[in-house]
Amino acid sequence: MMKDIYLFSHRLKRARKLMKLTQAELAKKLYVSKSTEQRWEEAIRVPNKEMLERISMILDVDIDYLLGLQNRRRVKFTYQPVVNADTKEVSYMKVLK
Repeated sequence: MMKDIYLFSHRLKRARKLMKLTQAELAKKLYVSKSTEQRWEEAIRVPNKEMLERISMILDVDIDYLLGLQNRRRVKFTYQPVVNADTKEVSYMKVLK
């Protein structure tokens, strides 16, 4: 559950800048449009759970930090891709770093 959409947008923007990425670069890494990423930073929209996982991996921040549930920015976990053998869908499994 998102505590504060404005806190999320601020933390997303800050984490992106710390990684020295532009909005367009982050959007490309996430396979979304630049306007989608802009809407997240402007607190107009929020990403879904799977996208939060990708953002967390790319920006090396904890999802709970992005959501305003904790103040520690660093990731304690990483996400490993898991491919479903039948459907070929990719999901991510949270594992300790």
